[in-house]
Amino acid sequence: MDTVDFYRKLQQHEELKKVVGSNLKTNCLNLKEDTKNASDFTSAQQVISEVYVALLSSFEGEANEALVQRLKENATILTNATENRSAFLRSIKTK
Repeated sequence: MDTVDFYRKLQQHEELKKVVGSNLKTNCLNLKEDTKNASDFTSAQQVISEVYVALLSSFEGEANEALVQRLKENATILTNATENRSAFLRSIKTK
């Protein structure tokens, strides 16, 4: 391999690194945004809260207490899911 071939291959390698790097960066940003949008709990939490308030006000006595217990369990599950999502997103390392 002569010097011209060496520099041509080196230049091709550098161009390939630039193209692959920019594509990878774009794909990572898209993945990050898609993950964020797919796990956005804000609007879901608002709807769930409104439904729960309506349900809670329609029950009395033991039925109300059972509903409160069930809501507490669901809130715990939702909180754990939110914390697990945050932990998962923090575990993804980007450069």
